[in-house]
Amino acid sequence: MREVHQLQAAFEQQCKKSGLSYFDWLQATEAEFHQSLAEAGFRLVTRNGRTFLEKMKDRTKHTKAHKS
Repeated sequence: MREVHQLQAAFEQQCKKSGLSYFDWLQATEAEFHQSLAEAGFRLVTRNGRTFLEKMKDRTKHTKAHKS
C-alpha cells in the first residue's frame, strides 16, 4: 500500500507544478494514473456509485498454477 501513497504524493506534486485546475489536470493524467496504479499492483473499481482501490491478483502465481 506504501506504493499507492508514494504515487499519490508524486501526482499531487505534478498537479501543483502544472498550473492547471485540479479537474483539468486530473483529466489530462488519468491514463498515466491508471497505468501507475497497475504497475504497483492496484486498480480502481466502481461499485454502487463508489470508487475503491483494489489490489490486483498476482497473475504470475495464477499462470504458474495452470502451467503445471
